[in-house]
Amino acid sequence: MNYNNELKLNENIKTIIRGLKETDKKLYPEIVIILRKNDEILNNRGGLAPNKNKRLSNEYNLFKNSPCYLPFEEIIVRADGKVSLCSNDAYGQKTLGDVTKEELRTIWAGAKFNEIREKLSTFKRYELDLCKECDK
Repeated sequence: MNYNNELKLNENIKTIIRGLKETDKKLYPEIVIILRKNDEILNNRGGLAPNKNKRLSNEYNLFKNSPCYLPFEEIIVRADGKVSLCSNDAYGQKTLGDVTKEELRTIWAGAKFNEIREKLSTFKRYELDLCKECDK
């Protein structure tokens, strides 16, 4: 992530890219850098974002009965090896597995993930504490 109000690459990101170009030709083509403005507000992170929580925005009401694709497309492994519900679970409130104890593919295809996916694909977001507050 590159935060810059002019949507230009910061010097530290440029340095990282130069280093990867020189040292790791295989990894370089797979790098994705997302440009964001410093004060950009995207979503409410399951109602947890201090700059856009549910008390400040009624937008989340538009999403409370809608499906969500995130647990179908991404898997988030925290620094401690625990797997979060999704990228909007910023505080790791919903842990679906632990890669220090089981394989990532087992977690991804496991009962906890599948239960979440079932609810989100059948318009039952409101049954999931974190998801029912989310505007994603």
